Amino acid sequence: MLFRVAYSVLYSVLLLSLSGVTTTAQAVVSCQDTITTGTTYRYIDALSFFTEYNGKTYAIAKSAVSGSQSLPDSYFDFAANISREYLMTGTDTASLKRMLALGQFGAAKPVSIGSQQTLDFLLKRYGAYLGASSAAKSTYIDAWKEFGPGGFTTLDGMGLSFTNWPAAGAYTGQDPQAVVMGSDGVWTSGLDGARTSQIVEFTGKLDCALSYVDPGTITPPTSATSASAA
Repeated sequence: MLFRVAYSVLYSVLLLSLSGVTTTAQAVVSCQDTITTGTTYRYIDALSFFTEYNGKTYAIAKSAVSGSQSLPDSYFDFAANISREYLMTGTDTASLKRMLALGQFGAAKPVSIGSQQTLDFLLKRYGAYLGASSAAKSTYIDAWKEFGPGGFTTLDGMGLSFTNWPAAGAYTGQDPQAVVMGSDGVWTSGLDGARTSQIVEFTGKLDCALSYVDPGTITPPTSATSASAA
């Protein structure tokens, strides 16, 4: 009886392993992990400035720091890639949203911004590497509009808990659109093309991430403290 139970458990684990379920269920625990089975590049090869904030790890494409447009630095230079077919019929075969769903970028996804506090953190930590939203030195965020009359949601189809649209408001037409953010923190939709300052996030704290400390909360030493220390 015990043998049959053990055999059943082993067989189930084997089936899950072969199907890839166990692989996708595992959380990323190391920056040394390979991004996906289709490449030998590791997260640490293609991303820089791993920073933990409020239970998530954030990082920016290495191309933003190095200026290189070659792999692996440009691996996370996301592009919306909204095709004419997607625009005209709603059939999506190769957009950023589709590639993320297929696991091309592993556990990394475009940064989600659910509060003003998170937005402030991102601009303080990575703002020096961002330019105008219309320029390549900007980042896609976790917001998307599908083809049709619906509005913007997260890439997973959930409602947006926070937005930072320009004064004119969000686009309300039927075209599918990605959302980009530049150094001013304002959200802009309807743009495409590779973003060389892409910010991504992971669930949890990766082993190479440093916890964020807001420079504005650090109290500089007083002259008396400095004198006594000397």
